[in-house]
Amino acid sequence: MSDWFNESSLMCAAEQWPQRHAQLIEIFRPERVLQQRKLWQQQQSLLQAKFLEQAASREAFDVQPLVSSHVLDIVLLSNCGMQPSEQYKQSFLDLTKLYRKRFLSIKSANRLTFRLTSPFVHRRQQRLIKRLNKDNRLMIDELRQQLDLMSSGIVIERFELAKKLEHGSLLQLLLTGAEQQLSEAQLLAELNACNYLAYMLISTTLCFALVQIARHPGVQQRCLEELRAQSEEQQLSELPYLDAVLKETLRLQPAQLWLARQLTEDYDYTHSQLGAGSLPLGAEIYMNLFALQRSSDDYGALPTKFEPTRFLAAHPVELLSFGLGPRRCPAQDYSLLLLKTLLAPLLRQFELLPNGEPLRLDLHLTLGSKNGFQLALKQREAIN
Repeated sequence: MSDWFNESSLMCAAEQWPQRHAQLIEIFRPERVLQQRKLWQQQQSLLQAKFLEQAASREAFDVQPLVSSHVLDIVLLSNCGMQPSEQYKQSFLDLTKLYRKRFLSIKSANRLTFRLTSPFVHRRQQRLIKRLNKDNRLMIDELRQQLDLMSSGIVIERFELAKKLEHGSLLQLLLTGAEQQLSEAQLLAELNACNYLAYMLISTTLCFALVQIARHPGVQQRCLEELRAQSEEQQLSELPYLDAVLKETLRLQPAQLWLARQLTEDYDYTHSQLGAGSLPLGAEIYMNLFALQRSSDDYGALPTKFEPTRFLAAHPVELLSFGLGPRRCPAQDYSLLLLKTLLAPLLRQFELLPNGEPLRLDLHLTLGSKNGFQLALKQREAIN
């Protein structure tokens, strides 16, 4: 995906990583994240209203379209600080689908092969990237104007939306928070990468969590008891079982199936089932998170069982879905907090019913379900 993310921290050189990583850590500081809660709650209420419409029939439906649309709005508002156009959102979704379809295709073995064997798809991909970056540049220019005016004590009505969000957007922090200013290419790539990764992780995990909870009534009841034992004003960090449910969902259904690393030196190995060997400097290593997190060696005799208490044990199991080592995702706490902000009110208001077809997993670039994420809803009675 280098055409889209090439200058981002996701793909930057090793010597650039410490400075780029420090920027991301600053962006996801807890006090900054809490400033975004009002925005998240506003968008969650819109999602909840859509669920209420579905609950009236109690018929099975696919939650993915609803979840996907609202999560994309949250991600783009949080990262861009303003509402992108419908054309922008559609281009983003089209590009995401295009890359997912390309994954593991022999025609996409490398960039040259892809360009030669799929010229029309390649041109469409490049058009979509160009269209997104054109709008990204407009948002960057507008935000720079806003920041210049605000530093002069001037407020312009057309910037009022960003002001009302009452949070520092990713884009604003990238423009103002770095000691070393990013180039335009780096700004565009960082914004694109963060938009994609946040959308992919949050929307996929929320869909899987809803289905898993619907199909495990004991898990749903324990979640509800934990929520009812606390007021809605209490911190979401005080919901350890719901946190464990989300981690167990990420373990069994990691949104990102593969973890890639590039060797910085030759690596001799002896533990392979195929025998000993050597991997050269520069080789790309791909780790299958879907298989690793279902290993009986690490997750017990029933590694495919949905059992959130694995993460509540004295020595909890390891979650690999956010990556490994120094390049692990710096947004783990941010992502879990956003997921709990979206999920907790839904569990308070609705009983999730295990209606509809079971999941048919689709293992491509990101994990999905070939037949959607089906369940039904029943509105809970209010408790005095």
